[in-house]
Amino acid sequence: MTNLTNYHSHCLYCDGRANMEDFIRFAISEGFTSYGISSHAPLPFSTAWTMEWDRMDDYLSEFSRLKKKYADKIELAIGLEIDYLNEESNPSLPCFQKLPLDYRIGSVHMLYSPEGKIVDIDTPADLFRQLVDKHFDGDLDYVVRLYYKNLLRMVELGGFDIVGHADKMHYNASCYRPGLLDEP
Repeated sequence: MTNLTNYHSHCLYCDGRANMEDFIRFAISEGFTSYGISSHAPLPFSTAWTMEWDRMDDYLSEFSRLKKKYADKIELAIGLEIDYLNEESNPSLPCFQKLPLDYRIGSVHMLYSPEGKIVDIDTPADLFRQLVDKHFDGDLDYVVRLYYKNLLRMVELGGFDIVGHADKMHYNASCYRPGLLDEP
């Protein structure tokens, strides 16, 4: 018997395309044994793809209701995907640790440019190339090093259970310059 699970899914509380219950129903219909909802956590500024703090109670309450409703059909877990931006905004902060979550995903979606501008690097490969050229003067080596430096710092600080899509930089950088990450 296959043990299907997924703990990285985004519903309508952030940038997802369906409500929480639709995801759960689909997981059940596909034979998943466990499923986790993990909306993008609030950031210190508003975005189109993250949850706002004023929706957190609704997010947790809706999950609690659905967990009870589907308890005999699937094991459900609630989490958040929390961004590492810097020391002041990362998964280890008390505001995230005090939440009644089953798990936390730590991710690096954004980097600070040399001018201090926050740049979303979690993009399709063609847009990634444009962002590197525009905000980092085409210095892909710098962007890759900065990404992994931030990822390492996030791991050092802790406060999460899963690293979110750490392969995204590998994919985008390889599309920008094939073989880059194979170089010494």
